[in-house]
Amino acid sequence: MKRKNIVLVSLLILFGFLIQSCSKDDTTFTTRETATIPVSVSPAVSSHGTVLCPGPDSTATLGWTYNDLSSATHTWTVYFGEAKKPPVVATGVTATSYVVKVKEAKTYYWKVETVDAKGIVSTSPTYHFIAVIGTNDKMFVNLICETDVKKQMGLDYTADQTVDLRLYFLKKSDLTLAFPVVDAAKANEVYRYVGDLADGDYYIAVNCKSTLNAGSLKKVLNLNLYLQFTQLGLNYTYLEFPSVITDGNNCIGFKAILCEFNKTGAVYTINKNVKYSYNNGTSNLDVPAILVGTWKGWDADATYLSQIVSTTGNYKSPYFTGIGIDWMTNDWVEEVRNQYPFQMAFDYCAGTISIPSQNVMETKYWSAADNDSIFTNYTISGTGTFNVNGTYPTITLHYDFTSAAAGTVARYFGLPYFTATLTLDPAGLPKSAILPVKLQRILKK
Repeated sequence: MKRKNIVLVSLLILFGFLIQSCSKDDTTFTTRETATIPVSVSPAVSSHGTVLCPGPDSTATLGWTYNDLSSATHTWTVYFGEAKKPPVVATGVTATSYVVKVKEAKTYYWKVETVDAKGIVSTSPTYHFIAVIGTNDKMFVNLICETDVKKQMGLDYTADQTVDLRLYFLKKSDLTLAFPVVDAAKANEVYRYVGDLADGDYYIAVNCKSTLNAGSLKKVLNLNLYLQFTQLGLNYTYLEFPSVITDGNNCIGFKAILCEFNKTGAVYTINKNVKYSYNNGTSNLDVPAILVGTWKGWDADATYLSQIVSTTGNYKSPYFTGIGIDWMTNDWVEEVRNQYPFQMAFDYCAGTISIPSQNVMETKYWSAADNDSIFTNYTISGTGTFNVNGTYPTITLHYDFTSAAAGTVARYFGLPYFTATLTLDPAGLPKSAILPVKLQRILKK
């Protein structure tokens, strides 16, 4: 008896494959179309991987197409399960679809096969999908960091070699921790358990724990941050935060809030919302918003009212105007023609302020000797402290004006510096707080 060889060759063609088989009468190969590659009936809900969106009753419909040149009727055997080699779940299926039960976030494998009238088995490839029912609240959050260490120091270091960042999940209501701080001693952090949060509103924030000790090469580095949110089949969000912080303030008290999100069941609403927070252990306040406004109190002396106003500037410092105006006009007797907004550097960890030397105002006065108006430019420099523990922030500044003609000005009054004691309290400072300053002024006279 002549031995018969059956050769099966699968070629992927337009969702189909070709089956070659031999007849019982001779060894001549014939070609005919048979089953095509299975295609899911349910629509995908994400382009990130093979994801199937099951029906509301936790079922999914496996669907496939079939194209046969003959008019023969075929029955199908369906293989389905969590194993990569799925077991048989149905035989004798005459339709080209089959409904299966699924569970959230499970990966399933499946295939179908049929046997034609000549006994030739046609088997589809094994396909898989991840069931997404819509109740899965698991969310991955990746913090990705880039630095300009190559540009600033010429060092070819990764972000993880350069800075150590901490990732915070904060309750929006009071900025307290919703989770323990995420800190893997790297710049890039990942958190996988956001789904454990109770429903509500939250912030995601970062700060710099430590930075590279580059010795004499050390410079302040800009940090570009990115947040990647991945929720199985439901959510993929990527937010960019260029130069959002530096590594110059590496204490636990200062945080850069990057975004806020609401969690309601498995639904997350994510919004980019950059702001800055100072936490000294007893309060949580936004910076610079908490330091912006009209500062009441006395300025340069207890007899002169403050005209200092701060407006929004960069994340380290608001811009200030109005310092020493009342004193300059009434005591130094010069007309203030122009003011130049100046900045103060706030150390949000130590609660201290430094005022680097910078232009602050231009004045005019009449000189009898010159019989003309004299225009003078003044710079300001100094130090200070601030406190945000109370209902309203307070600031104490020790500063001096300097001009080319007069040099430093406070020495003319026997003072080491001028003092401004200020608050953002609309009611101003209590009168009892003025007495020590007045006594100091009287004693110096």
